Amino acid sequence: MMAISDRYYRPNLCLRITTCTGPEKPVRMLQRIKDRPPGPTIIIALTQQNASELKKLLLGHGIISSLFFHKPEHDDAGNILEWFKDNDHPIIITTPGNENHIKAGKLAYIYHYCIPSNIAMYADGLSLADGTDTDITSEIIATPEDRQLIINAIDACSFEEDKISKLVSQIFFGENEVEIRFDELMKINGKPARAIEMLLTELESMGALKGGNTFYSVAMIEPLKPSRQIIARFDRKRGEFLTAIFKNLEKRGGRLYLDIKKTGEAVKAERKRIIAALKYLEESGDIKVEYGGLAKRYDVPVNPDITAISQSIFDRLELDRKNKIGELNKVVDFIEHQGCRWRYLLGLLGEDFGRECGHCGWCLGSRPGLIPSVTKKG
Repeated sequence: MMAISDRYYRPNLCLRITTCTGPEKPVRMLQRIKDRPPGPTIIIALTQQNASELKKLLLGHGIISSLFFHKPEHDDAGNILEWFKDNDHPIIITTPGNENHIKAGKLAYIYHYCIPSNIAMYADGLSLADGTDTDITSEIIATPEDRQLIINAIDACSFEEDKISKLVSQIFFGENEVEIRFDELMKINGKPARAIEMLLTELESMGALKGGNTFYSVAMIEPLKPSRQIIARFDRKRGEFLTAIFKNLEKRGGRLYLDIKKTGEAVKAERKRIIAALKYLEESGDIKVEYGGLAKRYDVPVNPDITAISQSIFDRLELDRKNKIGELNKVVDFIEHQGCRWRYLLGLLGEDFGRECGHCGWCLGSRPGLIPSVTKKG
């Protein structure tokens, strides 16, 4: 019999499954928290919006929770983790991948408030139980709506063959250097940023693009003083330079936007000089600046064969899509399996448990049934 590694299996972890419809999911989640003894809890929602909606639902029933997203814009992430460690019955709501940044130390419950998209990532996430000797429950609340949302997100990153050729042609518009502006490609092609990012990653791996230096193409400016008052502080040459920059500001929806590349071309100045001027004005208290419009600058090492590159990219992305759908179907198989959860999970991961675990939901008598109205997609 194949030996069982301790990478996945944990004898103190009870794997449970709940299947229901989308409208029933919040009710089931609320029931679990109310009916079970309180304890440190991590809930993994599909999106930040789902996480925020769940937090609001819990608060309406007197249950305090905190949102955790491991991103630079969430400056309070460290404080939330300290709060989680210092309280007896804390609840953190997060999204897939963010749970790996939580070093719980103590834990009672892990709830997947969505279907995991990948069986290996789900299994790796069980390491949250490490360092806790007490019993832990990990439960997936599975709905057909969440599964369809995952499929939609996968499909959003796929391209039809003719559109791939068009997009690749849009990217290779220069000879030796190209500047990729995500917002423009997203708008023209109707694709999310992650789809553009995937395509660029494939182009880099093929050697069709090199470099990939990230920068922001747009500055969003909030004047704190009248422009005349700002310009009056400078000598004539610098004042004329700032005046030329301000003339390139565009008002959109009550905010002022500065296209840095177009402004540089208009005032005949390098990007770094414009950024330096904006930074100086911000530090002087004249303006507030936020940067957006994610972009990347690449070198093109050879004259690109658009047709060959387009075909290769299409084949790679289509294979990636099929693999992701296949991984999602493995998760559905795991959820709908009528038997020991641990034994089946370890089998999917290439390990032969050889027996029933005796402590998962199924072994303890739970019979959740199939996901309502779900059909697999190939």
